[in-house]
Amino acid sequence: MQLFSNGKFEVGVNYWESQHAIEMWKKWSPEIIDRDFELLSSYGLKLVRCFPMWEDFQPIKFMKSNLGPTVETRFADGTALPDTPAGRAGIDEEMMQKFEQFCDIAQKHGIELIVCIMTAQMTFGLFAPPALAEKDLYCDPRALAWESKYLRYFVQRMKHHKAIRAWESGNESNLLGAVEYPETCRFWMDFVNTVIRSADDSRPVIGVNDNSFSYCDSNHWKIKDIAEVSDAISVHPYPMFDGCETDEFLSIRNMVNPAVKNRIQEDIGGVQSFIEETGVRRSIVSNINQTADVVRAMLWSSWSMGCHAFCWWCAFDQGHLKCAPYDWPQPTLELGVFSSERVAMPAAETMRKFSKFVQSLPFDSLPERKRDVVCISPDLDMHRTAAILGLMNGTELIYQAPYQKLRDSSCYILPSIRARGEFNTSNWESLKQKIYDGATIFLSLDDCFQTGLEEFCQAVIVSRYEQAGDIQCIADDFSFTFHSKVRRIMESRGAEVLARDAEGNPLFFKSRYGKGTVYTFAYGIERAAFSRTGSFSTDIWKLYRKFLGKSFHIVSTDDPLVLCSDHLFDDNKAASLVYNCSSKELTLPLNIAPNWNIESRHSDSETTAYQDGKITLPPGTGICFVLSRNLV
Repeated sequence: MQLFSNGKFEVGVNYWESQHAIEMWKKWSPEIIDRDFELLSSYGLKLVRCFPMWEDFQPIKFMKSNLGPTVETRFADGTALPDTPAGRAGIDEEMMQKFEQFCDIAQKHGIELIVCIMTAQMTFGLFAPPALAEKDLYCDPRALAWESKYLRYFVQRMKHHKAIRAWESGNESNLLGAVEYPETCRFWMDFVNTVIRSADDSRPVIGVNDNSFSYCDSNHWKIKDIAEVSDAISVHPYPMFDGCETDEFLSIRNMVNPAVKNRIQEDIGGVQSFIEETGVRRSIVSNINQTADVVRAMLWSSWSMGCHAFCWWCAFDQGHLKCAPYDWPQPTLELGVFSSERVAMPAAETMRKFSKFVQSLPFDSLPERKRDVVCISPDLDMHRTAAILGLMNGTELIYQAPYQKLRDSSCYILPSIRARGEFNTSNWESLKQKIYDGATIFLSLDDCFQTGLEEFCQAVIVSRYEQAGDIQCIADDFSFTFHSKVRRIMESRGAEVLARDAEGNPLFFKSRYGKGTVYTFAYGIERAAFSRTGSFSTDIWKLYRKFLGKSFHIVSTDDPLVLCSDHLFDDNKAASLVYNCSSKELTLPLNIAPNWNIESRHSDSETTAYQDGKITLPPGTGICFVLSRNLV
């Protein structure tokens, strides 16, 4: 069951009531919610993720005797559970009435809800019902029994409401405690989703976010497991947690990170994924105007890369709150696109304009862009770095994990491959056979000991030692400097040398393997680029140009920080997106492929322009061109 219509793009927010946040269910004020939702709707933010606090809706505690055993289960205030469907599930019916009213208000304003039913983790705090607070929420039989009662009753009670778009277990439910085995995670997710579906089989169920796809990763929440038992999955990309603060906020690394991270997870998971949360600690990295520029670029890249939806964390700032966890030392409070007084920040206006812009286009949905270059890695950061280098060359990659069945492609990338790259022997031999039969591969070596490398690459390592320092890569048509913790000296055993370091040592090789072509770089260049400020402002992107070649685009520029994507409705009609992922306003010649004519152009920003064959794009802005092919 799909959560989103393919090609359509939605803009939304995560919502806590503007005045009371997680205390909203206790300090109930439908008037405040009504004003909040009226504001969100007026800004086009009609996809809203909401959070029934588990401890408020199922406030149970176990009553024990002095002899030890539990005598009965009651509400936390000592009130006996009533002999009603709600009471037998340990649920406060008054809270359910509030939630129904909450849904009524959402429907009134045209808002659709993603309901995180069993919210127990929020802003570094845990809020499980008192009876379950000290239990293993993933394994303990008593916890599972009450979770089942709660989920089933809640969904059965509310499934009639048209404002509800989808169900979700809770907020970041993979953070409710430690787990020992990956099977535990899969079992729990399957258990929760099965209970929800048994109560309502008419809506999609979303699995937990940001799963690992490494076979060996100690993170036991695996994308392959969660995707198998969920209708959709999601990502929660934040610069401070994703290594993106390495560069300034107004940079390509930050601008495309949510979209790239989502695309990677969707490709590997095989089910729809969307940007469920993203945000920024404004006071650390940017002012409110710069935040708006980055949000605009994030929206353009997310739309271009088929991310289905983009939801900001969160709707309102929370600096005025004095309750836990907001008065703890750790939480970040200034994350909203509105102040707690409902004053809109520039990012809110950016989201409003983009939502209106997408809805006003002369087509209903954006076709999928063509992708045919496959990136294989067990490392999310290497996937993300390869993604940026590909985009700077006009190519959006396809992503897969090493344990998955090899996708058919004419070109493969193994970014910064370590050890055996988590390939088993069968998959490695399958990949080599693809190259032997005529495909191209690029692999950058990061202490790789995969079998048969000398024959495969026709180059061999002759010396390796630990010595941190900068290394210059010098080719005929580009040069750049990168940092490495080791020195690795290689020599050709029949491969053509495409680049050398300052001492003349070969760095970059090209060789034949059967009918195919192997490009080898002597260092893990993606790992070096990921860890160093300003990497994507150098000519490092031209390394990928050597094996990717110059991509065909209907509409393009020659600036690697102006990203372009073509979306074909048919052979003779297309939408082409062009957007600026740099910190500067750019005026550039626009290249239009022969026999293609611009029918119309559209933008969410009045500051963009196209005149006399040149395009003007301030930071973060973009233009959508609708084109037709001249058949004469």
